[in-house]
Amino acid sequence: MYGSPIIQNLTDFWQDVSKNSTFEIYQSSQVLALKSPTKMSGVHFVWGTITSKTISEVKNFFGDCPFGWIVPSLQPHEEKQLKKSGFSEPYYFPEMCLELQNFYIPTFTSPIQIQQINKTDPELLESWIQIAAEGFGLAPDEVQNFISSTLSLQRQCIYIAFWNNRPAATALMYLGNETAGLYFLTVSLPFRKKGLGRAITYACLKNAQEAGLTKAVLYSSQMAISLYGSIGFRILGEYCECTFDPLKI
Repeated sequence: MYGSPIIQNLTDFWQDVSKNSTFEIYQSSQVLALKSPTKMSGVHFVWGTITSKTISEVKNFFGDCPFGWIVPSLQPHEEKQLKKSGFSEPYYFPEMCLELQNFYIPTFTSPIQIQQINKTDPELLESWIQIAAEGFGLAPDEVQNFISSTLSLQRQCIYIAFWNNRPAATALMYLGNETAGLYFLTVSLPFRKKGLGRAITYACLKNAQEAGLTKAVLYSSQMAISLYGSIGFRILGEYCECTFDPLKI
């Protein structure tokens, strides 16, 4: 399971950023856990065997941070164990992958504009943070804390899309050792159904292609499967996530 392209990309990201910040990795023969320095939900992950022992180990690792246990095929006894330990009901979503070799990337013109953010541009970063926080139901200060701790990464690309010069969509891409991982893809509610999600995804793919990578990967929401499928992503497998929030116990 650790050979999954997106798990590998996230591990590359964590190993890179942990050199200069408080991102942490916990790995044993049974689990892999990735912890960021913020308590924001959605940026703490666990994969691996679900037992009372591994649950205890992982809870100790994350402390008071919420985290999600991601499982490719949740068995009834595993779901029962997680529920007993205070985890949420499972949420199902696919991992999707696109082959970049010989992939055609169209261009987009006004009123859509895509810009890669200079990491020293506070105004654009603030717009990006607000849109991403709104799209994923997160607190803006937590998103800011997360992004601020990753700005030193040379292989991280942050994109913002505009509709008639108004900030409208976000994306973050990490160029891993083998694959490009796409994250924080969201479009502000007033600007949906205008092609912005497609356009900003293509901008990420173009950069990944130019960097010489052969694959792009992402976790998709159920509502975005058809969009990514129409771009050229294919489903590698379905996963489920059960979350644990120690502050809600």
